Amino acid sequence: LNMRMRLLLLLAFAAAVAMYGQLLRNSEFRGDASWDKVLSLAEAGLADDPDGQRHEFIALVRMAQILDSHR
Repeated sequence: LNMRMRLLLLLAFAAAVAMYGQLLRNSEFRGDASWDKVLSLAEAGLADDPDGQRHEFIALVRMAQILDSHR
């Protein structure tokens, strides 16, 4: 991947983490954030995950999505 693409993927993943936090807190600033959007952005940033931490994050998002649906 070229540098620009790597930066875009990093930004997408960072946006997913921020959106995840907004959803967890049920923040008034979450706008149109959704679990599906978090997953989409996070999965886009999976290209560089040597330690598996991004995959773990996606598992946490899926778990939170399931728990949220049972409220």
